[in-house]
Amino acid sequence: MHPPLQFNFHFLNIGENINNQLVIQQEKMKKNLQIIRNQLIIKLKAENEKQISQNKKEKHKMNKKTVINKKLIKNKLKEYLKEKYITDQLNRRKKLINNMRLGQLINNQIKSLK
Repeated sequence: MHPPLQFNFHFLNIGENINNQLVIQQEKMKKNLQIIRNQLIIKLKAENEKQISQNKKEKHKMNKKTVINKKLIKNKLKEYLKEKYITDQLNRRKKLINNMRLGQLINNQIKSLK
């Protein structure tokens, strides 16, 4: 007959140690993944804030350009109106002077006829 089978506790301990090590490694990996996830969230939030800030700056630039363009248009219009006013005044004066000369010529003609 064969001797009775003896259970070797040494192999059981080795198996338990390996299982414990795997559980520990799994916990470490979970912690590392959580850390990486948190870092990614922080990085993405920072990039998002940066993009929002950039968009605000660009919008401000566009608003500034619009204001500058409006001022330029307003100034050009003022210049045009000034020039138009001056030109109109000059033309009126020329007409007035021409009418005065014409009137004087007519008066001179009348005097010469008398």
